[in-house]
Amino acid sequence: METELLAIELKTLQTNPNAFQGVEIHIKVGEKHIKLNYAADTIQDIVQKLLSKGVTHAFILAKDFGLVTAKLQKQVSKNFFYDPATTDEDKAATAYQATQAAKDIIRQFGIDKETLEIIKQANEHTQTLLKNAPGLHAFVKRFKSQCSEEFLKASMTNFLATMVIDHFPWRSQLIIQKTMLAGTLCDIMLNPEDFALIAEYETNGGT
Repeated sequence: METELLAIELKTLQTNPNAFQGVEIHIKVGEKHIKLNYAADTIQDIVQKLLSKGVTHAFILAKDFGLVTAKLQKQVSKNFFYDPATTDEDKAATAYQATQAAKDIIRQFGIDKETLEIIKQANEHTQTLLKNAPGLHAFVKRFKSQCSEEFLKASMTNFLATMVIDHFPWRSQLIIQKTMLAGTLCDIMLNPEDFALIAEYETNGGT
């Protein structure tokens, strides 16, 4: 009986390669799945080569899926973010990478409790970075090298939304968490081409 394999987009591996360290990665060649050997090359190097050849998906063992999720959860753990040795740039990069990987997983396999928890934790850590920043512009300027423009915009939207919610008597931590989840996931079905069109629209003054 053939071992069950799950297809996963290569861009997910590209965004967060650390989550796939130690995980068997396969590609489909004809009707067969070939296990990759990345002892010599890094995952990033292999993914880049595959993308350049037009490959869009890789495959991982179904039994390893939980391992990937566990690694993402560890990445956004409080131990990492509260470690004095962790720089704010590393925190921003980790929150972004974990969020993107979680969104890719949701897009491909659906929502589960563990994946939502990854996004929730990443949101909370990003909001802490925003609260400690001297301003929104300073936040974007400092972390634009580690995060995508879309992630930074979503984070600022969440930040402003929570400030508004704080003025209402019905505010609660659960409402804030759900609002931030909605803000993070509202663009989940958009691809890079869609974001490029939005950027072009904004550049042209909305015409």
